[in-house]
Amino acid sequence: MSFSASWEKARRILAPAIDHGGTHSERDVFDAIVAGQAQLWMHGDSAAVTEVISYPLLRACRVWLAAGDLEGIKEIERQVEGWARQNGCARLEIIGRKGWLKKLRHADVRVLMTRGL
Repeated sequence: MSFSASWEKARRILAPAIDHGGTHSERDVFDAIVAGQAQLWMHGDSAAVTEVISYPLLRACRVWLAAGDLEGIKEIERQVEGWARQNGCARLEIIGRKGWLKKLRHADVRVLMTRGL
């Protein structure tokens, strides 16, 4: 499948998550992927977008958009983990709604608090 076809499918899957997040437009996500600042992952009818974050003491791979069925998301997570290790990441971070906590069962949970200004 060409990148254009993959992006079109991923865009349809991710559109609700992009809208819900309120931080990026579809174009922003597309541009970040094309520029190599973000990575697009797909499995079946599921999709996710990651980015590598460089902290002073470690590199982390952050999943900041994901949508689709649970099994597809879990398979993407497995693929991302391997890729992240190969690219020098020591941690996987996921930004998402609270409902993902029960589904993905991550051991170390931090809270991101936001308030509109």
